[in-house]
Amino acid sequence: MERSGRCWRRARSKDFPFVVFIVIARIVGPEEMGLVNLCYIYITFCYFVIMDIVDGIVNLQLRDDRRLSTLFWTVIAAGIVMAMLGKPPPRLMPRS
Repeated sequence: MERSGRCWRRARSKDFPFVVFIVIARIVGPEEMGLVNLCYIYITFCYFVIMDIVDGIVNLQLRDDRRLSTLFWTVIAAGIVMAMLGKPPPRLMPRS
C-alpha cells in the first residue's frame, strides 16, 4: 500500500506542471503562450550561465584575491549583458 502511494505521488508531481501548461495554453492565445515560452527559455539560459560560473568559483576553491575579483566582475558583466539582451524592443513595450 505504501509503495503504490509513493508512485502515485511521484506521478502527480511530474504531471502537475504539464496540466497547468495545458490549462494556461487554453486560456491565453498562441502568441502569448509563445512569448511566455521564449521568456522561460531565456531565463533558464541566463540562470545556467551565471550558476555555472558561480559553481566553477566554488569548485576551484580559489584563494587568490585577484582571480576572485576577476570572476566576480565577470559574473557582474555577464548579468548586465544578459539583462541588456533581454530588454524587449520598443515596439513590444506597452505604451503608457
